Amino acid sequence: MSLSHRDLPRTHDVDSLRDRLLRICRPGASALLRRWYDVHIHDDHLVPRHGPVLLAPNHVGYLDGPLLVVTAPRTVHAMIKREMFTGAFKPILRAGGQIPLDRFNVDPLAVKRALRVLRDGKALAIYPEGSRGAGDGRFVKRGWAYLATVTGAPVVPVAVF
Repeated sequence: MSLSHRDLPRTHDVDSLRDRLLRICRPGASALLRRWYDVHIHDDHLVPRHGPVLLAPNHVGYLDGPLLVVTAPRTVHAMIKREMFTGAFKPILRAGGQIPLDRFNVDPLAVKRALRVLRDGKALAIYPEGSRGAGDGRFVKRGWAYLATVTGAPVVPVAVF
């Protein structure tokens, strides 16, 4: 078996992430969030409707992730700090196909899961800043660029205000 650059690192040993819960619950969750918050989405037509895509949002608040996941034009798997995968959130995040990430150490399993999402032609959100902050992109980590490079997935910047 001959491997190309796009086949590395290998992800054949990583299962595809589930997204059934996301697909079922997104409409209701979106309606609920829109009832509580004044949500406006601009230029969502720039997100490809099919194939792999890497969404790169800024990260200014606690609701950035849930808002993105339930209001994006397609189902989104997100890389989320592993500290969120505790208590009541753990089964919800797992069933929703979200990816736990160790933000302070190299996390090969998280990278392989992210690659699997993109190789399966799905949407992946990764927060380039790595944590909440000013949201101005001054401090950006490199993981998103690596994922885009090895998969060829287009990158769509997302601004959350």
